[in-house]
Amino acid sequence: GLSGIFVLYRELRNGSSYETFGNRTSTAAFDFTDEKKLGLYGDVDNRIQYGAPLILATTATDVHLLYRMITQGAFPDVYYARSINGGDTYQTPFRLSQHAPGTQDILQIALTAHPTDPLRLYMAYARQDYALGQIQLVFRKSVDGGTNWSTEQVIDTPQSVQFLRISANPNDDTFVVYSLGTDVRMVISHNDGATWGASFDFDQQNTGQTVINDQPVICSSGNLTVVAWRSN
Repeated sequence: GLSGIFVLYRELRNGSSYETFGNRTSTAAFDFTDEKKLGLYGDVDNRIQYGAPLILATTATDVHLLYRMITQGAFPDVYYARSINGGDTYQTPFRLSQHAPGTQDILQIALTAHPTDPLRLYMAYARQDYALGQIQLVFRKSVDGGTNWSTEQVIDTPQSVQFLRISANPNDDTFVVYSLGTDVRMVISHNDGATWGASFDFDQQNTGQTVINDQPVICSSGNLTVVAWRSN
């Protein structure tokens, strides 16, 4: 029911910095011939961009992009871009991280939508302040399809974040799952992100033991939420 298959990726082309590109196909031949550069400054963008960008198609017309890019300072910020015409064009990206640009390191990003209301978007990111020696897990949401976003909420202060995912169910429960490398932890909101409970150790092993538990993924369907992760 969507307007094609969408791909978002980072590539080194000008020999000095990575940039983010989007491509799509709307034919059975899978001919990806509609590539667009998604940097903040269009085709003259030479800003440093980071790997693992995210793409989410919520309707036949709305496509949402989330990625990390340096425009000021030493560290990347979180940028968001939206298409309202099935990926034909993208609106000008804007910065979603609300701290001073380039002052904190964005470690991981996550993006999802409400399963029955495509106008409700949820994003989370982990940022590290090296000066303070602190990591914060931050949440923001949009209720109008990405035009406006709530003020950021710090929902946890973990020791590290090596992998991050977010999911939501029809009952307005929102789940953020992440890995410390040794442990998988989760934090939950039961009121559409208004308030959050305390994070808890999800992998059911002794916290901090020398076992790898990482790369968690999560999905929700009705009252069922499933989490899977890698462990040695």
